Amino acid sequence: MSYSCILSLIIEFTEGNYISLYSDINLPNHPFRIFLYIQATINLTNNMLGELLYQGKGRLAGSRILNADEYRVEHSMIEEGKFKNVEITLLGTFWTVPAGKNVTYVEGQGIITTKDGEDTATFRGYGIGNSRGQVSVSFRGSVIYKSSSTNGKLSFLNNKIGVFESEVDESGTSTEQHWEWK
Repeated sequence: MSYSCILSLIIEFTEGNYISLYSDINLPNHPFRIFLYIQATINLTNNMLGELLYQGKGRLAGSRILNADEYRVEHSMIEEGKFKNVEITLLGTFWTVPAGKNVTYVEGQGIITTKDGEDTATFRGYGIGNSRGQVSVSFRGSVIYKSSSTNGKLSFLNNKIGVFESEVDESGTSTEQHWEWK
Protein backbone atom coordinates (compact mmCIF):
# COMPACT_ATOMS: atom_id res chain seq x y z
CA MET A 1 0.00 0.00 0.00
CA SER A 2 1.30 3.46 -0.85
CA TYR A 3 0.83 6.58 1.23
CA SER A 4 1.17 10.25 0.43
CA CYS A 5 3.09 11.97 3.18
CA ILE A 6 3.80 15.58 4.07
CA LEU A 7 7.20 15.68 5.70
CA SER A 8 5.86 17.56 8.72
CA LEU A 9 4.45 14.16 9.80
CA ILE A 10 0.97 14.93 8.47
CA ILE A 11 -0.30 11.80 6.73
CA GLU A 12 -3.00 11.46 4.09
CA PHE A 13 -3.82 7.81 3.45
CA THR A 14 -4.47 6.97 -0.20
CA GLU A 15 -5.15 3.91 -2.30
CA GLY A 16 -1.86 4.05 -4.19
CA ASN A 17 -2.45 7.49 -5.69
CA TYR A 18 -0.39 10.61 -5.17
CA ILE A 19 -2.56 13.42 -3.79
CA SER A 20 -1.48 17.02 -4.25
CA LEU A 21 -2.90 18.44 -1.03
CA TYR A 22 -1.63 21.97 -1.51
CA SER A 23 -3.53 22.64 -4.74
CA ASP A 24 -6.74 23.59 -2.89
CA ILE A 25 -5.22 24.74 0.39
CA ASN A 26 -4.91 28.40 1.30
CA LEU A 27 -3.44 29.21 4.71
CA PRO A 28 -1.98 32.71 4.32
CA ASN A 29 0.44 33.80 7.05
CA HIS A 30 0.28 30.41 8.77
CA PRO A 31 3.51 28.55 9.63
CA PHE A 32 1.97 25.24 8.53
CA ARG A 33 1.71 26.58 4.97
CA ILE A 34 5.43 26.01 4.37
CA PHE A 35 5.14 22.30 5.11
CA LEU A 36 2.30 21.80 2.67
CA TYR A 37 4.65 22.49 -0.24
CA ILE A 38 7.20 19.94 0.94
CA GLN A 39 5.69 16.67 -0.19
CA ALA A 40 6.97 13.28 -1.13
CA THR A 41 5.39 9.98 -2.01
CA ILE A 42 6.93 7.17 -0.03
CA ASN A 43 6.11 3.56 0.58
CA LEU A 44 5.53 2.97 4.25
CA THR A 45 6.50 -0.60 4.88
CA ASN A 46 5.69 -2.61 7.97
CA ASN A 47 9.04 -1.41 9.29
CA MET A 48 7.74 2.17 9.50
CA LEU A 49 4.10 1.66 10.39
CA GLY A 50 4.11 -0.24 13.65
CA GLU A 51 1.51 -1.90 15.77
CA LEU A 52 -1.94 -0.55 16.53
CA LEU A 53 -1.56 1.56 19.70
CA TYR A 54 -5.07 2.87 20.27
CA GLN A 55 -8.67 2.23 19.34
CA GLY A 56 -11.43 4.33 20.79
CA LYS A 57 -14.89 5.78 20.41
CA GLY A 58 -16.36 8.96 21.76
CA ARG A 59 -18.22 12.13 21.05
CA LEU A 60 -17.81 15.83 20.56
CA ALA A 61 -18.63 17.50 23.87
CA GLY A 62 -18.78 21.11 22.70
CA SER A 63 -17.58 23.74 20.25
CA ARG A 64 -16.78 27.44 20.29
CA ILE A 65 -15.64 29.99 17.73
CA LEU A 66 -12.06 31.17 18.27
CA ASN A 67 -11.88 33.53 15.28
CA ALA A 68 -14.90 34.13 13.06
CA ASP A 69 -12.85 35.85 10.33
CA GLU A 70 -10.66 32.74 9.91
CA TYR A 71 -13.52 30.27 10.57
CA ARG A 72 -11.33 28.85 13.37
CA VAL A 73 -13.43 26.64 15.64
CA GLU A 74 -12.38 24.82 18.82
CA HIS A 75 -13.96 21.46 19.70
CA SER A 76 -13.80 19.40 22.89
CA MET A 77 -14.07 15.62 22.80
CA ILE A 78 -14.13 12.69 25.16
CA GLU A 79 -13.31 9.14 24.11
CA GLU A 80 -12.99 5.77 25.78
CA GLY A 81 -10.81 3.02 24.42
CA LYS A 82 -7.61 1.06 24.83
CA PHE A 83 -3.95 1.89 24.40
CA LYS A 84 -2.63 -1.59 23.76
CA ASN A 85 -4.47 -3.48 26.55
CA VAL A 86 -4.84 -0.53 28.93
CA GLU A 87 -8.36 0.88 29.24
CA ILE A 88 -8.31 4.68 29.13
CA THR A 89 -10.34 7.84 28.94
CA LEU A 90 -9.09 10.46 26.50
CA LEU A 91 -10.06 14.10 26.96
CA GLY A 92 -9.01 16.38 24.13
CA THR A 93 -9.39 19.80 22.60
CA PHE A 94 -8.68 20.56 18.96
CA TRP A 95 -9.18 23.46 16.64
CA THR A 96 -9.98 23.44 12.95
CA VAL A 97 -9.60 25.95 10.17
CA PRO A 98 -10.70 25.56 6.53
CA ALA A 99 -7.76 24.89 4.23
CA GLY A 100 -9.52 24.63 0.88
CA LYS A 101 -12.63 23.14 -0.64
CA ASN A 102 -13.78 20.38 1.76
CA VAL A 103 -10.30 20.36 3.39
CA THR A 104 -9.73 21.19 7.06
CA TYR A 105 -6.47 21.65 8.99
CA VAL A 106 -6.58 20.46 12.61
CA GLU A 107 -4.35 20.78 15.69
CA GLY A 108 -5.15 19.30 19.05
CA GLN A 109 -3.94 18.23 22.45
CA GLY A 110 -5.22 16.23 25.34
CA ILE A 111 -4.84 14.07 28.40
CA ILE A 112 -4.98 10.28 28.52
CA THR A 113 -5.96 8.75 31.87
CA THR A 114 -6.09 5.07 32.77
CA LYS A 115 -9.55 3.90 33.91
CA ASP A 116 -8.15 3.17 37.38
CA GLY A 117 -6.70 6.70 37.53
CA GLU A 118 -3.20 5.44 38.31
CA ASP A 119 -1.39 6.86 35.26
CA THR A 120 -1.67 9.68 32.74
CA ALA A 121 -0.05 10.77 29.51
CA THR A 122 -0.51 13.70 27.15
CA PHE A 123 -0.65 14.03 23.39
CA ARG A 124 -0.39 16.68 20.70
CA GLY A 125 -1.67 16.02 17.19
CA TYR A 126 -1.72 17.62 13.75
CA GLY A 127 -3.73 16.59 10.73
CA ILE A 128 -5.70 17.23 7.59
CA GLY A 129 -9.39 16.40 7.25
CA ASN A 130 -11.84 15.91 4.42
CA SER A 131 -15.25 17.39 5.23
CA ARG A 132 -18.32 15.40 4.26
CA GLY A 133 -21.04 17.57 5.78
CA GLN A 134 -21.66 20.19 8.44
CA VAL A 135 -20.06 18.08 11.18
CA SER A 136 -18.87 14.90 9.45
CA VAL A 137 -15.13 14.84 8.75
CA SER A 138 -12.39 12.28 8.20
CA PHE A 139 -8.97 13.25 9.66
CA ARG A 140 -5.50 11.76 9.10
CA GLY A 141 -2.36 12.98 10.81
CA SER A 142 0.42 12.57 13.30
CA VAL A 143 0.41 12.48 17.08
CA ILE A 144 3.22 12.84 19.64
CA TYR A 145 2.81 11.33 23.11
CA LYS A 146 4.46 12.26 26.39
CA SER A 147 4.38 10.52 29.75
CA SER A 148 6.16 11.61 32.92
CA SER A 149 5.80 8.09 34.31
CA THR A 150 8.80 5.78 34.03
CA ASN A 151 7.12 2.51 35.00
CA GLY A 152 3.37 3.25 34.87
CA LYS A 153 0.82 1.64 32.60
CA LEU A 154 1.23 4.39 29.97
CA SER A 155 5.01 4.86 30.26
CA PHE A 156 5.48 3.06 26.92
CA LEU A 157 3.95 6.15 25.25
CA ASN A 158 6.71 8.53 26.36
CA ASN A 159 8.19 10.32 23.31
CA LYS A 160 6.42 7.96 20.92
CA ILE A 161 5.19 9.22 17.54
CA GLY A 162 2.10 7.81 15.92
CA VAL A 163 -0.16 8.29 12.95
CA PHE A 164 -3.91 8.41 13.33
CA GLU A 165 -7.16 8.23 11.49
CA SER A 166 -10.27 9.72 12.99
CA GLU A 167 -13.85 9.76 11.74
CA VAL A 168 -16.56 12.07 13.07
CA ASP A 169 -20.12 11.51 11.85
CA GLU A 170 -22.96 14.04 11.57
CA SER A 171 -24.12 13.26 15.13
CA GLY A 172 -20.65 14.12 16.53
CA THR A 173 -19.73 10.50 17.31
CA SER A 174 -16.02 9.79 16.79
CA THR A 175 -14.00 6.66 16.13
CA GLU A 176 -10.23 6.81 16.18
CA GLN A 177 -7.20 4.58 15.66
CA HIS A 178 -3.50 5.31 16.25
CA TRP A 179 -0.52 3.30 15.01
CA GLU A 180 3.07 3.60 16.10
CA TRP A 181 5.34 5.28 13.59
CA LYS A 182 8.74 3.68 14.04
